[in-house]
Amino acid sequence: MSMCNSFYSLEENKMNLNELKMKSADRIEIDKLKENAFHKFKELLQLIEQLGQKREVKSKKVVDAFIYDFEKFMKKNNFRINNYKDSISTNNNSIYITATYNKETISLIDTNNSEDTIQLMYNNNCFAKFKIDSSKRAADYGYLTNDITVGSKKLDDFGKYRNVSFSSFLDSLSTSDELHELIIVLKEKINLAQKEIDKIDQYKFYIYGLNPKGIYENPKDFIEKAFEDLTRSNPEESDC
Repeated sequence: MSMCNSFYSLEENKMNLNELKMKSADRIEIDKLKENAFHKFKELLQLIEQLGQKREVKSKKVVDAFIYDFEKFMKKNNFRINNYKDSISTNNNSIYITATYNKETISLIDTNNSEDTIQLMYNNNCFAKFKIDSSKRAADYGYLTNDITVGSKKLDDFGKYRNVSFSSFLDSLSTSDELHELIIVLKEKINLAQKEIDKIDQYKFYIYGLNPKGIYENPKDFIEKAFEDLTRSNPEESDC
């Protein structure tokens, strides 16, 4: 082999080695960025969970106020009260309180279903149904995990189970530019979630009546309206 060929062969090997080093460095950077993005997403989910817990505490205060007003209303109408310190479960429902008069029973139950509603039951028939939510509705927080987009790729396209879908979404990103963009988006979402947590005490929680319809600030107003409607209808045919 001539000296000239040997020189070119050495230079070519050096170039190949440099390319390998660059590719290795790129892989290391991308792995670090993916790890960073994964931790940011976990932080976002933790903040959303914290927000949900704070909302649940405030919502429970409204439920407690509702039980208190329900008990007063039923006692005033000569019903006997069974008030459970903690709700008891039966047929996938949780009973908060029952009121009985002779053979008539009126119960306040949590349906424990996807609708997340609370119902008033006359014997076994629902005659009033409501949700407890704030002026900023629970559904309004969807933007915290929705619209996470990098280029043409959307997190929503990878499934509805966020932990699983995010892993698939992350695997689909292959460049440092894409990952940097994702981290910026997640940081913005984290800031928004923290602001919502800080503002939660400013929101007033209401009874959103599904039957009877309306928004009620005071539980007793909803209770009176529900029983007024009940007395005007056939209780046995009532089913909300």
